[in-house]
Amino acid sequence: MMPGMSGIKTCEEIRKVSSVPVLFLTAKDQESDKLVGLMAGGDDYLVKPFSYAELLGRIKALLRRRNVYDRQMETTPDKEQWLEHSGIRINTRRNQAFCRGEEITLTDMEYRLLLLFLEYPQKVFSVENLYESVWGESFVYTSGNTVMVHIRRLRKKIEVDPQKPKLILTVWGKGYQFGE
Repeated sequence: MMPGMSGIKTCEEIRKVSSVPVLFLTAKDQESDKLVGLMAGGDDYLVKPFSYAELLGRIKALLRRRNVYDRQMETTPDKEQWLEHSGIRINTRRNQAFCRGEEITLTDMEYRLLLLFLEYPQKVFSVENLYESVWGESFVYTSGNTVMVHIRRLRKKIEVDPQKPKLILTVWGKGYQFGE
């Protein structure tokens, strides 16, 4: 019942990119509504009216479970946790990126692009391949502009001189590749 996009669709979109706790606060009290919310990726479901104490208790419980999960992830050894190439490091478990030792803030699509490049350094990706791999949609003619804009923004964040890129290279007539 949210304006623009339903809470169910919003939760599904969040789940595509994050495992952040999701608590539904809603007036819908049917069992089927609760199941749809939980099946969409919600962690908890609270029906209006509710007390402040109950809301606070549920939020604390969600955060407590999340903190326990995060600590378990930190102590679990994982050889594939870090990818590194040419001064760029990515923590694949935490969606963090570092450039020359400094953490950089990336949008989800920039992160996905960089991750793909680091997973396959020296591979030349066509614009179509990048779009379909990163956006998960079929390529159409106008999608090429979307890829170019994201590549330009990513270059601004990781290149010493974005006008003369050395990390994300344009392979004329073929696409892009990561490498130095």
